[in-house]
Amino acid sequence: MYADWASVREEIQRSTDHESVLTLSFPTSVGKEVAGSVVHYLAFMVGKNNDDNEPSSLTTDTAVKWTMQVLCHGLTLPMTDYETVRECVNIYCEWLMCLTSPKKCVPIPILEDPNSYSQDILKHLSNIFVPRRDQDQLSRQAMLCHRVLKTVQHSATTSEIITDQTWDCLLRFLLVINDVLLSPPAEKDSIGSQLCERVLSVLFEIWILACCRCFPSPPLWKTLKEMCSGWRHHEALVMQWHRVNVAFTLRLLKVIYGNSARGLQLSEDEEKLIPEGISNECIIQCWFRFLHILGNPVELSRPSVIANTPKFLHMAITSEIPIEPEEHECLKNLPNIFYRAMRSVAFVADAFLGISQRDAADVDWLMSSLSSRQGDLSAVPNTSTPPSHRRPKPPFHLPHVAKVVKDSGPRPNLSETWAGPSFAAFAPIMSNAASDNGALSPSRPTVNSLLHLLGSWLLEASLVGVRVYGSTAKAFRSRAASLHMDSDPARLQSQLDHSLTDGGRGSFDAGYEMGRAQGCGTLCRIFCSHKTGESVASIYTSRFYISLYYGLQVFSDMKTIPVVLASVISNASDLLRLDLEGVHVLLPQLLSALEDLQPRFRYKHDNVDEDLDLRHASIHLLLSAICLPLQFGNLPIRAILDDQRMDPAVTFISLKKRLADLLQKMLTSETDSVNTQMLLGGLVVCVHDQALYEEAIGDQNETTDSVQDLFGMATALVCRCLTASWKTDLNCALAAMEVLSAFARIKMKNPNALHCKRIINWICEFVSSQCSRPAPAHSKDLHSMIVMAFRCLTVWLMEHDYLMQDKECLHIVLQVVELGVSGSMSQPKASSVPRFKGDKELKPVSLRVRDAAEVLLATIIDYVGSFPPPCGPESLCTLLDEESLIKHCSKKKMADSSLPDAGLPFQYFVIDGSTIVGLLEQPLGGGDETLPTVTAIVRGAFGRHAWTMQLRHHPRSFQRDPKSESVNPVISSIEPKIPPRIQHQYFPEIVQQIPPVLADQSIPRLESTMSEYQPELSKLQSLIAAQVQFEQACIQNHAKQRKPVPKCTKPSSCQEFQSARLFLTHYGFLTLDGLKTGSMSGMMPSLVRLNSSDSNLWNDLKQLDCLSVRTADTVYLFYVKAGQSKLTDILQNVTQRCSVQGQFLEFLRSLGWPVDVEEHSGWNGSVATSWKAKGSRAKDKTYPSDTGGSLYDGGQQVLYWSDVSTEVAFVVPSPSTHLSSIESEKSCIQAAGSATSSGDNSALVKCKSLSLELEGVPTDAGPPVRPKRTGRSGASAITSDVHVMVVWLESYEDHLSFPLLDAQKACQLSKTNAVPLSSSQKNINTNQTCVVFVHPLRNGLFRIHLQAQQSRVSEAVPLVDGMVVSRRLLGHLVRQTAINIFRRRQLDSEQYQPPHVRRKMKIKDIVEKYECKLTEPEFFASLFQDTIVNKQQTVAD
Repeated sequence: MYADWASVREEIQRSTDHESVLTLSFPTSVGKEVAGSVVHYLAFMVGKNNDDNEPSSLTTDTAVKWTMQVLCHGLTLPMTDYETVRECVNIYCEWLMCLTSPKKCVPIPILEDPNSYSQDILKHLSNIFVPRRDQDQLSRQAMLCHRVLKTVQHSATTSEIITDQTWDCLLRFLLVINDVLLSPPAEKDSIGSQLCERVLSVLFEIWILACCRCFPSPPLWKTLKEMCSGWRHHEALVMQWHRVNVAFTLRLLKVIYGNSARGLQLSEDEEKLIPEGISNECIIQCWFRFLHILGNPVELSRPSVIANTPKFLHMAITSEIPIEPEEHECLKNLPNIFYRAMRSVAFVADAFLGISQRDAADVDWLMSSLSSRQGDLSAVPNTSTPPSHRRPKPPFHLPHVAKVVKDSGPRPNLSETWAGPSFAAFAPIMSNAASDNGALSPSRPTVNSLLHLLGSWLLEASLVGVRVYGSTAKAFRSRAASLHMDSDPARLQSQLDHSLTDGGRGSFDAGYEMGRAQGCGTLCRIFCSHKTGESVASIYTSRFYISLYYGLQVFSDMKTIPVVLASVISNASDLLRLDLEGVHVLLPQLLSALEDLQPRFRYKHDNVDEDLDLRHASIHLLLSAICLPLQFGNLPIRAILDDQRMDPAVTFISLKKRLADLLQKMLTSETDSVNTQMLLGGLVVCVHDQALYEEAIGDQNETTDSVQDLFGMATALVCRCLTASWKTDLNCALAAMEVLSAFARIKMKNPNALHCKRIINWICEFVSSQCSRPAPAHSKDLHSMIVMAFRCLTVWLMEHDYLMQDKECLHIVLQVVELGVSGSMSQPKASSVPRFKGDKELKPVSLRVRDAAEVLLATIIDYVGSFPPPCGPESLCTLLDEESLIKHCSKKKMADSSLPDAGLPFQYFVIDGSTIVGLLEQPLGGGDETLPTVTAIVRGAFGRHAWTMQLRHHPRSFQRDPKSESVNPVISSIEPKIPPRIQHQYFPEIVQQIPPVLADQSIPRLESTMSEYQPELSKLQSLIAAQVQFEQACIQNHAKQRKPVPKCTKPSSCQEFQSARLFLTHYGFLTLDGLKTGSMSGMMPSLVRLNSSDSNLWNDLKQLDCLSVRTADTVYLFYVKAGQSKLTDILQNVTQRCSVQGQFLEFLRSLGWPVDVEEHSGWNGSVATSWKAKGSRAKDKTYPSDTGGSLYDGGQQVLYWSDVSTEVAFVVPSPSTHLSSIESEKSCIQAAGSATSSGDNSALVKCKSLSLELEGVPTDAGPPVRPKRTGRSGASAITSDVHVMVVWLESYEDHLSFPLLDAQKACQLSKTNAVPLSSSQKNINTNQTCVVFVHPLRNGLFRIHLQAQQSRVSEAVPLVDGMVVSRRLLGHLVRQTAINIFRRRQLDSEQYQPPHVRRKMKIKDIVEKYECKLTEPEFFASLFQDTIVNKQQTVAD
């Protein structure tokens, strides 16, 4: 920079302007006497003149100059003549005020020409800073020096008459005094040590002020740079240099990027450092010049270079004890100074990248660390002025290191770092790139730009103390030479020799590893700021890779984590997810470093986890590499160094087992919840990718581990950790259940049924153990874990239905279901006596747990082994309703009618208060109409079902022949028959064989009593005789008039049946106990009849049908081209196929299958059009083919996916649907407003019909009845409040400028079908939005970035922020992550209700509104006639 300019350093050092004639021409005693007399008189006169307001007696120029010679000599006197020296300082300080506010005591010649005399005064005042031999008077000399510095700084700051020559003299004065104090080696309790910080701060502050008022000449800049190179053994120089760099760098960023750039704020001290009114050009010039004022900061790691100054050589020559210059005690502080210098360089890089600096506690942490490691540093000065309580806040803060342990073992070629630092506190070293707040500035410079500025320093610092192997060193030197700005070949070669070799084991101090770690960390942050499509010079990437190669090395004798390795791992977490050319050559070294780090990590369960951030960064690197082996297969990885000691080339696929083993080890040891969830996500990716890979290649599996092995290892590991250590951690337990659910969906050939059964047992044991915990442990979090476990069981049983064929597995599952529903098991152990269900008290753990258990039970009964149903996966229920059934009714009049205009021909009954049964007694077409037929539509908590039943008395195979009735007809005739004579016996025959006894005579005979009743007996005999005669006469008359008897015919079949009554009776619903109010006797449910004649019942039934039995969610997808930030431009991308990447369309089809909105009977993203029974599909319907995804905007098609418990619609918003939604909203709002003003309610009714509020509809019968609600209403009661967006980014940096609020509004309008949003819906909550950004990399993989607000329940897995996944996995993982996000937010919501619970509540509302209040006789009578029901309705009206 200053090669063509001559330095004035020698001129300044050889100048004699500060010497007095008394010093040069007279003996010391004479000069002392003269100075004492003159100075005391002048001091007296100065004080008197100030008090009396009289002018000075020095009126001529000669008198003033002679007096100044005396004062100049007085300033050279020793501190034993303190009074004389002090008065000289006071006089000169009073006279120097002539530049600002002159006093009367100032001589007139000085007032007339202040600049000329001020220059001489400054030259003379430099004598006060010359060190004295009397060390006991240092404090007095320091006080006088402070007085001078304060006066000089005040004059320079406030004066407006200083000329250019005075500015030049002032800067030379500051250079002189700094050189005098700071050039010699630092000694303890020296004047230089006490004034070091003060003189440097005044030098830089006044120099900056001079840049604003009179820019220093190039020779002065070169002199400053040369002199600073001789002061670098002082820590205060680097601190002041950093202070200036901070101020100018932040001001420069404001000049370049504006006031709001990067959000970096100057402190109060830094604001005062740069004067107001400084021009932008001056800021740029000062920033660059001050940045290079110390030269190459890496030289601070070489004591031989720092000690190669005349002062150090003079010290070595004149020292009483022979000592090498580089072995001076003060140079032991160079590791600290080197670290601070590299920290300052790192700050400049971070500022341009937009990385904010973190605060830390202790500035002197490294000094204490070095003391404990290297022994006493008492020779190093540690006192400075001003005192610590008046010292300004340090320009940057270093973290506290709790303990530094010295390793006495042998030192390897790559020097090991300090033992035991607290990496959690290495805020300046650790990058926050892996954290949520580590977003880089979108307007940051390119990698090449930053490396042009700082690359030579950083690349050299990253190899401090490293010996480069073999032939690579020579090539490395030749390439490195082009990066250095030094034009001296000899010096350049020396620098390279120092940077590439460790100079022997004894010449390099491991303390420099902190500075080296800063260099490596800063390089990693710079390269990780690589933008999409940005090219980096190959010379930079090659040197960077070599630096990381050595930075990632760990030697076996290292017992702790090397700080360089920690810095690299912490700052390079994004390295493998960038499109850096050739970055994968580092994969073997990175994997080896992670393997070596894992056993060195310290895991703590308390709040102080020192290695937490480092483990977090390690996991990010692992997740970035997990898909690489299967992506590149047998492709070899070239070695960075071609040296015989290096390992031979390895292939990507050979690293797969090592990655899986490392993932398993880290998951087993990890104690942090966030890190554990990240590892669980990586475990899913590892296993699922292997499964899809084997499915694609078939039997040509080239890997050592099959998916069955990985699946068994992964599931067993997760289950063991879940039951052992994660059962008290909500987020870990939820993530584990999500991972197990993901494992259940992995398709494998010949799955291990025994292992799957074992997994079911593990989950059931988890539920049982959680339910059995003591009452104080029960909380919302605990119940959320149990609910998620039941959902996980549902997924496993649906995907592995063969498990239900195992009696033991079925028994275990049903026991857990019983536990969830009732709160206890009937038979907890096999040896226990079972309790009957009726004898148990229903005390479930919680209502949420009971609901989850009911869902699992319903799934086992209804859907295990029978999903999807015949109507397809879009509907678990029948698509038939009352309207469709009536159209198939055999009666023409009823088939042509519409509901509810013609009334409801169905009779509705409610069974047990939870199931609505609609019975249609009219037969449907196509059946035997002669049989009693009933069609039942059953609506319950788990859906709508339609059944058609006929009452049959013979099997269907029975064929009735009508001709058989006329064959051999039976002719009836009356034939006279002689009745047989029967002798009746009143006693058994054995009675006659028993001989009589006297007791037999105790009962009188009948003949003996006839005398008493003779009249009555005679009358009876006459009546009998008359009857006999009459009967004989009749027989005779009939024989005379004999006629044939008519033929017996079969009665005609009944054509009208009360089949509803038969159905209720035959199924046991119609009982006396079931009709009693509040009756719980027997097993029969209660029975209630609904008023079918009420037309509003049909509307409520339709609203019940709109409550799906599954959760319904919507995921919105956007495609963002490079540089786009407006929603209108983003929506326009999907209108044409040529505007999107082919991978995007492939990704869309992997999310779900396309369905037509008009024909789809499931969830389609809009509440108004979902869950409707649709007609037949049009065969000739065509769809546009040249679209980029706009076909799935919800207008014609959507992408749909569902399982037994979830429906998901994937919608790609387009300009047409977005515009139509906005226009519909505006028109509806205008119509509603005009209707309100005019009193016309038709528009309001129209808007209400489209609304999402499932409330009662106004009718003529009375005011609408609003059902009672305990949960959410409206759209929230049907769909989730959470928005999940998937954004495809061509450029990864565009995730910072994505218009989230506009996209949320578009999604809300799409979901509500352009219905005017309510006040609660208009207040869009960004906390309820999760965005999944997908960025395709050039290597065929995809980078994932998750953006969501932190909540009590963390985000779901398997996708985690920063993960890199393969193409075959992308669709599966995005869909599953979106579903899990919805489920987690539902668990965390206080108002969420499961679908079947919402349906129960709706059924309860319907029963309360339409129940017929009938007595038992009236209920039975109503089954035979409808008059009772009509009468009851009339009374109710």
